[in-house]
Amino acid sequence: MVKKKGGRVKRNVVKKSVSKIRSEKLRNKTLWFIVTVFFLLSTLAVLTSIKEESLTGRATIQPLSFILAGQDVQLAVKDISGVDRIVIGVKDTIKNGKVVVSEDNGIEFDNKFFSKFTVVSAEADKMGPLNFELKIKESEMFEKGISLYDLKLHVNEKELQTNYVKSEKGYLYFTATSPEFGEFVIGRRGVLEVVEIKGVESLPVTEEVPVAVEEEPAVVEEITTEDSTLVGQAVSTGKEEVGFFRKIANFFKGLFN
Repeated sequence: MVKKKGGRVKRNVVKKSVSKIRSEKLRNKTLWFIVTVFFLLSTLAVLTSIKEESLTGRATIQPLSFILAGQDVQLAVKDISGVDRIVIGVKDTIKNGKVVVSEDNGIEFDNKFFSKFTVVSAEADKMGPLNFELKIKESEMFEKGISLYDLKLHVNEKELQTNYVKSEKGYLYFTATSPEFGEFVIGRRGVLEVVEIKGVESLPVTEEVPVAVEEEPAVVEEITTEDSTLVGQAVSTGKEEVGFFRKIANFFKGLFN
């Protein structure tokens, strides 16, 4: 009986050890499965980010967990050349949103530029305007052929008013305000072109025709015989008076000679 008991105990121990080994193997398989899935997901995320970066370039993502209307969203941008900070006004309360600022050199622009990027958000209708603070290295800007007052910020092919603020330690500072999200370019301002307007007829040239002016005849007053007689008497009286005084002067002159 003792031997039988001992045999049963040995069998129970063997069974327990076998089940324990099986459970440990199952746990190890589960652990390796979790590790493998995590590795695959991590690899997929890295490949996706590399693909996105190759298409759009570097990006700054600002999550918006909960923003009340009237507040501002402030983005410190480090991945876009020339952009120092963006301050965005909030018009309506936002929950679980985000703003993405991405470099995008595929934006079309027919002039010299410093950088190209996009600012997008699914909550764009609840935000605005966008106030940009630009910080551009002076030597790089001149190397690209852009002068101080020719530099402008453009949004969706429209030129924005860009104000020069100051120059400090080799950097130039500008500000600009955009009413909308979209595609942005820091580049040279557009050149004004002379546009010929077709279909407009020129006005006929009129010649000046001289207008004859009728001259009024001069009015000549007739002198009557009575007037002429009086004039003659005045002239003769004047002559007689002059002759009388001359005779007296000759008389005195003869006495002293």
